[in-house]
Amino acid sequence: MPDRLMPNRSTVYRFPSRTKSELRTWYENETIYNPVILYLTEERQTMTKGKSPCEGPGCPALLAIGMIGSELKLGVLHSLLSGPKRFNELRLATGICQSSLAKTLKELEDSGVAERKVIFDRPVAVEYRLSPMGEDLFEAIRGLEHWATKWVMEPHSRNVTA
Repeated sequence: MPDRLMPNRSTVYRFPSRTKSELRTWYENETIYNPVILYLTEERQTMTKGKSPCEGPGCPALLAIGMIGSELKLGVLHSLLSGPKRFNELRLATGICQSSLAKTLKELEDSGVAERKVIFDRPVAVEYRLSPMGEDLFEAIRGLEHWATKWVMEPHSRNVTA
């Protein structure tokens, strides 16, 4: 950073603080503001913004990860990719306990990714399958599998650059 743009390092501005997240001195209700740190923080934020595929809280990728991003949900989705399954079949296939599986299936059903079908036989059974929205996740999950096979399962040497 050129010297003419760099504020004086000894310059410290004080102004009243109104939030708990800001730094406060023990003797007064003040926040210490250092322009050098602020400049470096702003520079770092502008560098990462250009590299990010999406920005902000409305990013579709972040919303999708929030909807199906837990380990339990991905395990259930992976099992349902091969076709409809009953509750106990899913429990055995995923290794998830009964209460966690019920909660996970309820969340997937509420988000529209999975569908629940009650079969009125003796005994009554419940079958779960992917909805059309859930079936569209097939390629995304397969892509995640290919990525994990390439980068997680195979040992790689680390390249460290300075």
